[in-house]
Amino acid sequence: MTEDMTPHPTSPYAVSKLAAEYYVSTIGKLWGIETVALRIFNAYGPGQLIPPAHAPVIPQFVKLALGEGSLVVFGDGEQTRDYVYIDDIVEAMVAAATAQGVNRQVINVGSGRETSINTWYKLSRRPPAVKHRCYTSAPKMAASAGWWPI
Repeated sequence: MTEDMTPHPTSPYAVSKLAAEYYVSTIGKLWGIETVALRIFNAYGPGQLIPPAHAPVIPQFVKLALGEGSLVVFGDGEQTRDYVYIDDIVEAMVAAATAQGVNRQVINVGSGRETSINTWYKLSRRPPAVKHRCYTSAPKMAASAGWWPI
């Protein structure tokens, strides 16, 4: 996914994220302040909470790998996402906050790599069991703010 793709949100959550981008941009214009919207893909890192519904994949797999319950995956396990580590997100935020020429831009923050549910199963040593792909291309962050994930 690139920043220049026209958004077509397919859930209320996705609509709310797109609306937030418009709010930020509009407030920036009205109040004369610089703004930038960062589209942070699937974040993960230490201390991440696991809510009862729609749990993030990586903490859920860690919990599973530690033998604390079972994980249900719908489909064939080939669903992919772009996972980005919290330290990389913080570095991207600092880079965007201090970069010149990013005012009113929307910039993806991700690793640029697809990882499937089956990959997480293999890492957690569980047998596989959502055909959907999602990862970002984040060259705009590299070009605009000089940041790229490790």
